[in-house]
Amino acid sequence: MQNSGNNLSHRISELESEIDLLDRNSKAMIEQRDEILGKSTKDGVLSGYLYDNTIQHNIALKNAYKKDLFHYRTDRDFKKSELKQMESKLKIKQGEQKAFGRK
Repeated sequence: MQNSGNNLSHRISELESEIDLLDRNSKAMIEQRDEILGKSTKDGVLSGYLYDNTIQHNIALKNAYKKDLFHYRTDRDFKKSELKQMESKLKIKQGEQKAFGRK
């Protein structure tokens, strides 16, 4: 169970990094798109459209990652709670064994 928690924590870190990267890329692309559209050429309009399309895909991907991130965090927190309960039960059992061993 500990390994599963570590895997979840690793995946959460990866998703957080990907979301950050998507944010930075989207901001840069918006700036580039605005610069291109400011030139008002036929090619600029087409490029602007392509930038918009890519930005929209980045936003959709970011939203999907955020959903995954929520589920991974929830799963990780549940597993941590389960682990604490199991550790508590183990301590109780160990205490009972010691008590029986002393009698």
